[in-house]
Amino acid sequence: MDLGRDVNYHRMGAAPEGTRLILGGSGLDPVQEHDVFGILVPTAGLVYGDQGYDPDVADFLSPLWTLNRPQAMATTLSGTLVDWTAEPPINGDQGDRVTLAQYRRTQQGDVAYDFIVASADLPTFSMTPGIDTQVTGLTFTPPPAQPYVMDWPRSQWDALREEVGGPDTQTVGFDGWISVQNGGLAHGLIDNDLPIMNLRGLPEGLTDFRTTDLGLRNPYPAAWAFEHYEAWFLSPSPDGMSYFQSLLTLNRPLGPGTPIQPVLSPPRDLRINGLALTGTLTDVGTSPVLSWTAPRIGQPTSYVVRVLMMGGFGASDVAALWVPGDVTSITFPPDVLRKEGRSYTVQVIANDMTRQDIRKAPRRIGLGRASATCCGLGTFLP
Repeated sequence: MDLGRDVNYHRMGAAPEGTRLILGGSGLDPVQEHDVFGILVPTAGLVYGDQGYDPDVADFLSPLWTLNRPQAMATTLSGTLVDWTAEPPINGDQGDRVTLAQYRRTQQGDVAYDFIVASADLPTFSMTPGIDTQVTGLTFTPPPAQPYVMDWPRSQWDALREEVGGPDTQTVGFDGWISVQNGGLAHGLIDNDLPIMNLRGLPEGLTDFRTTDLGLRNPYPAAWAFEHYEAWFLSPSPDGMSYFQSLLTLNRPLGPGTPIQPVLSPPRDLRINGLALTGTLTDVGTSPVLSWTAPRIGQPTSYVVRVLMMGGFGASDVAALWVPGDVTSITFPPDVLRKEGRSYTVQVIANDMTRQDIRKAPRRIGLGRASATCCGLGTFLP
């Protein structure tokens, strides 16, 4: 096993106050008003960046840049200071490799997005806690271009909304970005992706649309890049006191612009002790049987049963139960439904994940290729 290739992880630990990174280099694309800068560490699943001049542009990055940030039209970094206090120290001896990226916002039609215009690979180094680490002499160049066309038939995703949460469910938004995983999707963990293009604005509504090439630039191997898309839904909670926010997701290797279609639909027909989970079911017992029908589209590798207890201020999580993908019925463990007189509901989330086998390794989670949520339409009382 090659740890740098086959294993991704989040670097742990927190650097003490006074741990700083000081950067210097040349070759930036002349800095524009809304440019932001990011420090990418794919071996450790870390991304750090500044807020630029507009916080809305870079809220997917952390605000660590504190001194001598490049100003408009600058092409160099000189004494640019990044405060690393409380962040995991970079450790080249453990395989950390660092890229400094300059992001820019642009727009094609109704699609606004941030992409990398210049980047520099930093030499291997390790931080010493509590002192400055200087890395100078960097040379920025435009990363290699990698074609990317977005063809999103959003009506196909909207067609699944009733399966998510019933007839009153609304489709409320769509998001997407292009990320890299160390070694690609086959090796990645579920949340270690680093954004190299962030889609900050998509056309309003549910209409289908297609772009021309968006000009993606990728400083990493082409095989590491993948697309992430998600559709967000809002469903009334069974007690009518709040709303559940749910989503459908899709991760796939960066491709030639094939349509972005759902590959996994929600589970269906949730039942408690054989009765449809609608309205209010009473006296179901402390170990009732929950069953559901497998998704119409796709084959899950697992399900997550999210158990929620209803209350005056909405629902609160009680338990999350992992279930193998070929199982569509479980008996609640007796210690889950413990509050006498309280009502419960469930959400069942179907997952399609790489390298996942719940029976052999229940704690090992690969990167999710897709997920889809079904919300219970009713409540039940033990």
